[in-house]
Amino acid sequence: MRVGVIFAYMDNRRAGQKYTGPIQPMTGTLIAALLPPHTEIEVVNDNSPDAVDWTRDYDLLFISSIHSDFDRARQISHYYRRRGAKTVYGGFLASTYPHLCRPFFDTIAVGDAEGCVPRIFEDFRQGELKPLYVSTAYDAEKVPVPRFDLLAAKNLIPLTLEATRGCPFSCDFCALTAVGTRYHTRPPELVVRDLQEGQRLLRHLVPAYKQRLACFVDNNIGGKLSYLQSLCAALTPLGIRWGSQITFNALANPDAVKALSRAGCRAMFMGLESFNPEAIEDMNKHQNVLDQTRTVLDQCRRHGILIGSGLMLSPVVDTWKYIRTIPACLKECGLHVPAYVCFESPIPGTPHFHRLAAEDSFLPNALLRDFSGYTLDRKSVV
Repeated sequence: MRVGVIFAYMDNRRAGQKYTGPIQPMTGTLIAALLPPHTEIEVVNDNSPDAVDWTRDYDLLFISSIHSDFDRARQISHYYRRRGAKTVYGGFLASTYPHLCRPFFDTIAVGDAEGCVPRIFEDFRQGELKPLYVSTAYDAEKVPVPRFDLLAAKNLIPLTLEATRGCPFSCDFCALTAVGTRYHTRPPELVVRDLQEGQRLLRHLVPAYKQRLACFVDNNIGGKLSYLQSLCAALTPLGIRWGSQITFNALANPDAVKALSRAGCRAMFMGLESFNPEAIEDMNKHQNVLDQTRTVLDQCRRHGILIGSGLMLSPVVDTWKYIRTIPACLKECGLHVPAYVCFESPIPGTPHFHRLAAEDSFLPNALLRDFSGYTLDRKSVV
């Protein structure tokens, strides 16, 4: 039996190129680890330099994407269904609007992969595949070691994994809020197990230095400070160098920053989002304290942690007067160059999306691919 996992991608930034950076989805390596070990499986991250091989045949094909890449996902599904494959779609859009996704796939998976992929595979093997599967409750202790070997030659950082899942905050624009605010932590000893087993899997597949680099794709690895301290204590003896994503409040804690540094953290992405207090309030992002931004960034640099952060422009709140102040704000806080500047995107299912829809604020003919942060898709105050 041949199984495929494709993370679909469209060029929603109109950049004319794919993303080659270190933060790649771990969807494929996780799903592969949930299948029986004898299964023939291929993982394709369509958003990286990887490419879909249209000559391949699959018996069962798992497809995932972010909301703005849904058109690409259903195109892939249509093609492979015509070639005889059964297709399964999962991800945020599948979990928030399964009825809209259903016509384009054989099966829709709602929720975490760990709680439904084994059932989907077994039902397919028995010829009893159902149209909808809803995941059981997340069990942090049952997350398997990802199949790092399947993307060893493709990922910039092959050791890509999770220590936590979700986020305790409820920002209005965030897809995590759309599926329900939650925060799960994995036992630190299991995270260490994943890293050590990953190093074993990669031993003869990648250079030695790549075996000592890790990327945690957690949405907020610092969502619980007591857990972060425990995780850092467990990671410190490993001597690895790693990065992740975290919220402002965690990096404002001096003890947390010191622990991160000792544990080998050398890069973090933090959602700064805006220098406009009115926009921060509108986003419900109360964990950001704007007048502490310089202090937080300087503190991280002193401990050897590089901070990347992006900015969002709110068409609902921001004005030209504010936009003109952004260069000065960047210089003053020490960020200087943001990782990106985009529009605050109305991700379907979020409070932000529902609020704009209720106000009839979307521009005519807006498509899902336009809700990516790089197309103005609603009326603006600017």
